[in-house]
Amino acid sequence: PATGATLLVDSLLGVTQHRKEARRLFVPFKTPRSVVLGWQDKGWTVVSGLGETNDEVGEARRLSCEYILAGNDPKEL
Repeated sequence: PATGATLLVDSLLGVTQHRKEARRLFVPFKTPRSVVLGWQDKGWTVVSGLGETNDEVGEARRLSCEYILAGNDPKEL
């Protein structure tokens, strides 16, 4: 005999703990890996620039980042 179960994902999501979404931080091209790892260790989702750009803020927004690394600190967009 066959057996089965139906899981309703919406119902399961309602009773499980929701994980807080990580903040997205854009870091410019050529940011040292140690800096990227430091922010990741603090719970940030780090999005690295893949090339030189004249508009880092625009690139950060295009990549759905809420913050950009300005010097040593994240700056909210």
